[in-house]
Amino acid sequence: MTTALILITSHDLATYRISVVPKLLLHVFEREHVEVEKLERDNVTRDKFEELLKDRKDRGLPPFDLVLYAGHGTREVWWGQDEEAEEPICDFENIGLLAGSVVIALACDTMQRLGKQAVTRKGVRGYVGWNSLLYLPDEILGEHNFQAEFLRTFFTIVLAAVRGWSISGIVKE
Repeated sequence: MTTALILITSHDLATYRISVVPKLLLHVFEREHVEVEKLERDNVTRDKFEELLKDRKDRGLPPFDLVLYAGHGTREVWWGQDEEAEEPICDFENIGLLAGSVVIALACDTMQRLGKQAVTRKGVRGYVGWNSLLYLPDEILGEHNFQAEFLRTFFTIVLAAVRGWSISGIVKE
């Protein structure tokens, strides 16, 4: 059975908008028989993130097949709820806890350094993310709905990952 960890923040306009994606994906995962664990809102903290992953390893369970993070990020960290937080949820020190997983991060800039080093130095199987700002516009121009287009594209990426496609296969499609 495919397993997934979903981390959903939702404390400001940006994270509220992006939180729609993983919430909708929960229904898709249910249909695809994906076993899901999630941390949401105030539970998206470094301590809870590390505790969940270490507990999983201590119980002899394999890494999650897919980890989906939706929240604030920079080149080197996932901030979780707030860039003003004392410490990020994920950085170079603990990204190795995701070794063996495919990570998809709906977060600005995280592909620049964190994502690349997660794959090249920390054993993460694949990382899909953004090299710049992730902007989810809510505008509609004529018949073109930018948000709907983003959601369709992103859902396709996640569904392909859940079904076992390689990252290179997902990117090519």
